[in-house]
Amino acid sequence: ETQIVEAPDDEKIIIIGSGSGFFVSEQGHIVSNEHVVGVCKKVIAYEEGEEITLKILATDLVNDIGLVKGKFNNKQYLNIKTDGAELGEQIVAFGYPLSQDLSDSVKLTLGIVSSLSGPDNNYSQIQIDAAIQPGNSGGPVLNMNGLVVGIASAGLSKLYMAAKTAYIPENVNFAVAAHS
Repeated sequence: ETQIVEAPDDEKIIIIGSGSGFFVSEQGHIVSNEHVVGVCKKVIAYEEGEEITLKILATDLVNDIGLVKGKFNNKQYLNIKTDGAELGEQIVAFGYPLSQDLSDSVKLTLGIVSSLSGPDNNYSQIQIDAAIQPGNSGGPVLNMNGLVVGIASAGLSKLYMAAKTAYIPENVNFAVAAHS
């Protein structure tokens, strides 16, 4: 899924980045992050090489969730585990990280749920140790039953932590929690 924005100065369309998303209904609803779709005037996805324009239905800046919809031939979607992740459970993060530098095929990384809260005890996030990179944002984090327990959102910046504490953290990543 690639995001595009209209430049305010000359009305040209420029690509500003890419991210991931996943179907949550047969009707073509896709969940991603607010920071992936929220800054865009136009969001484009690809199905079998064809560009599909997505309508931005809702964004939630506080919880970093975006909902978009497109006309897809999709009948498969992911189910969300409404009671959320369990501490220590195995997970798999799916997405399209660094698609300009790597291949454009889906990537998956394996890990566990390290904490049921994010930075500053933020319980709308979970901490995972599965590797995520730029472009993973908006991708699903699934448990071993194939249920969504989170939406990949961020990694703890090694450069920030090295400057702040002279320590480089390993495998500290975050996902928007799936619990309601």
